[in-house]
Amino acid sequence: MSIPATRARLEVVITPFEVEIEDCIVTIYEVSIIPAPQVPEGRLYWASCQVHCKDVKSIVFPITFRNSDDLRNKLRIEVSKFKYNLFLYGKEELKRRGFAI
Repeated sequence: MSIPATRARLEVVITPFEVEIEDCIVTIYEVSIIPAPQVPEGRLYWASCQVHCKDVKSIVFPITFRNSDDLRNKLRIEVSKFKYNLFLYGKEELKRRGFAI
């Protein structure tokens, strides 16, 4: 009697990659898995990201997420915050405060 072989599904995404969110480009430079003992509810991922709107880039910042929907929602929030601050303060003030490069 033989035991059927199981096949694991492997998903590979080569970083960096870019996604468009709300007319801005978000670059994801790196994604890591946070070790399971620290996260009892399941897998948690960590990504380093950067928002590029028009001619302004944010600093690189981290985001933790559980799945692709969670990442998409959190990136929408971060892009909205960056655009709002850009509207309020302007490019030069964001650079002076260290939020943009």
